[in-house]
Amino acid sequence: MRTPRSARLALGALLLMTVASVRLAAAEDTVTIGVYTPSAPFNGPVARLEYASKLAAQIGPALGRKGVGKAFARAADLSAAIKRGELEYAVLDGPYLAALGVPYKVLGAAQRGGASEVAWEVVTTLPAKNLADLAGKTVVLPEVGGKSDDFVMRVLMEGELPANHFGKVIQAPDALSALAALGHGRAEVALVPASLPLPAGARRLLTLGLVPWPALVALPSARPEDLDKVASAGAKAGGEVLSGFDRGNADAYRSLARRFGRSARRGPLAVPPQRLAVGDLLVQRNFTIVRREISALLPDPSAGD
Repeated sequence: MRTPRSARLALGALLLMTVASVRLAAAEDTVTIGVYTPSAPFNGPVARLEYASKLAAQIGPALGRKGVGKAFARAADLSAAIKRGELEYAVLDGPYLAALGVPYKVLGAAQRGGASEVAWEVVTTLPAKNLADLAGKTVVLPEVGGKSDDFVMRVLMEGELPANHFGKVIQAPDALSALAALGHGRAEVALVPASLPLPAGARRLLTLGLVPWPALVALPSARPEDLDKVASAGAKAGGEVLSGFDRGNADAYRSLARRFGRSARRGPLAVPPQRLAVGDLLVQRNFTIVRREISALLPDPSAGD
């Protein structure tokens, strides 16, 4: 006997509702954490995924949920996942987060070697003595999104060099890949966090300013009532490359964001060193006001229109 069409439609709708309910329940039982950390010296994508999974396994139980970790190699993929609401929390690279303008709530700054910031270095394979000797050369650095030139010239170089000082700025997937590109001759200069192992023939030329390590942030889909629990769990998180997140260092990312907008500095001769006061302009000068009859300023009544 054939099932009436209305009954089949009702059965199909029930199945769809059941599947949707199961998926919703599964989503409510999990918390997903993304990891995008090009400047952190993870040894490849597998190591980043292992860190993401371990961190999610540490944070999930604090919320009574299963933690799921996802590692991202490209900023575009991470941005798309955030827009789709697939992530509730993320560990975002310091330069990348600052380049965005710090749009997310920072729950803590990652620690490495007991510090939440690291000096960056200029590494080169050339016999250069200073930055002037690197003019026109190709620079490689870990990916920071769409503002790599601003990060190099305004943040790391602090606006001291002209915008066209380097020949080209290219980005690598991560800090270790940037150094590998230097070793393979795809660039003459690398800008990376300090104390990383260098390829053969490379040397440290100059130490630059401090840049914060990645931050643990709450994304728009995060539940407000869970933020303190996640921050507390993140503070206790462990790892070989990055360890717990310092809850008291959120201002470092906003400070870094302001450095992206830093204007180029002017040389010492760009502005005259003298300051002239009004009194100096009047010394040994005589001023005379010529008096005129007010009638000379009026039109002649005898003149026609």
